[in-house]
Amino acid sequence: MRLGIIILARSNSSRLPRKILMKVKNSNLIDYVISIAKKIKFVDKIIVSTTTKKSDDDLIKHLKKKKINFFRGDLKNVSYRFLKTIDKYKFDTILRLNGDSPLHSPSLINHSLKIFKKKNIDICTNVLKRSFPRGMSIEIMTSKAYKKAYKLINTEHDKENVTSVIYKNKKKFKIYNLKNEINQKKINLSVDTKKDFLFFNKIILKYGRLNLKYSYKKYLKKVKIFNQSLDKEVAL
Repeated sequence: MRLGIIILARSNSSRLPRKILMKVKNSNLIDYVISIAKKIKFVDKIIVSTTTKKSDDDLIKHLKKKKINFFRGDLKNVSYRFLKTIDKYKFDTILRLNGDSPLHSPSLINHSLKIFKKKNIDICTNVLKRSFPRGMSIEIMTSKAYKKAYKLINTEHDKENVTSVIYKNKKKFKIYNLKNEINQKKINLSVDTKKDFLFFNKIILKYGRLNLKYSYKKYLKKVKIFNQSLDKEVAL
């Protein structure tokens, strides 16, 4: 199995521009995501898939400095960029990560990889029916399945959202959906807005990197506690 992690990232986010290069304790947001990827087992390569726009030149400079592989492609047709990233590096299995998910759990991802390897499935996910926090999405799939899905894309929405076409055509794919023991889908751990970034900053400063330290089950219990306490602080 030639497994590649593809981290989708861009600098021109409308709600929080250049968020992936914003710093917490001397590390950029993208560095936090890359450090999660480095904790995943059986990975052949980690690729940051970004755009050809000038706005992402600083991101590329940063990745070169950190010696991280990257791919540059279309800004709006993210699905095509994702496909071309797969083709360039000849992956047969892909694990998708988002550049705005610095609080994801490598323990959960590794658990999901074990399930994916054991079962005869096209995709292992927790997105089809959500029960995990936002910012902890799991999407592990075969390149064959993604190429099949790509041919079904016929809307702008599906071009911009890499895997939405799979869930719209779920009967055409073998999908395994992970379920959380408790429903935490209303909790947000991704960084989309300034408030999200302040929340992330407070978590790192107050608790450190619990997502790297604990098993995913213990981490999810911690998530419930610090979400309740810190969300009130950030709102003040």
